Amino acid sequence: DPDLRVAALKALEKIGDYATASAITDNLRDPDERVRLQALKTLNTLQDKKAAEILMEQKRQEDLRRQAEEAARRR
Repeated sequence: DPDLRVAALKALEKIGDYATASAITDNLRDPDERVRLQALKTLNTLQDKKAAEILMEQKRQEDLRRQAEEAARRR
């Protein structure tokens, strides 16, 4: 049922777990256009969330490095 597949994809989009991306990719070959479009939208959302996580981690690492450098200078 295409409506059920679309609803499942929307739920996965809300959950936001990038680990589901490979399963979502299978829906890009679905015979129903609505399912394919929702799969694309879900993948885009997951990709955006993953990119944001990566940027946040990079900032955290930079902050830790800066703190370590400051602590080393104070000694």
